[in-house]
Amino acid sequence: DGEGLNRQKLGNVVFQNPDALSDLNDIILGYVEDEVHRRMKRAEADGRPGVAIDAIGMLESDVRHECDALVAITAPEEERVERIMKREGISEEYARNRVNAQQPDSYFSERCHHVLENDSTAEAFREKAQELFSRLLTE
Repeated sequence: DGEGLNRQKLGNVVFQNPDALSDLNDIILGYVEDEVHRRMKRAEADGRPGVAIDAIGMLESDVRHECDALVAITAPEEERVERIMKREGISEEYARNRVNAQQPDSYFSERCHHVLENDSTAEAFREKAQELFSRLLTE
């Protein structure tokens, strides 16, 4: 009908229904895997030493085994709520539903090789991230 994806309408369903969220994640997973492979091939063809992919669904995918490093980026819950509200112009209730539907930080720290805590200024976090990724690219 020419309309795009209504992310907030979809979110109202999946962020309050774990089964619906699981179904959505299953649908998206194949696309994530395809995109990861496309980017890895492109990086190799371009002679780049690596590729960074921001895809939470990778942890549920077998493609995670093809990665040399998995990095979790965590932040305090209140900061996540504030950032989502500001970035997407959504209500606090909707933002909290999104955050509450996410896995706990321990889920990511147990499955990733590195954890970056985004709990300070943007500049301080940028410095921590650059240091980690520079180190990963030279290992």
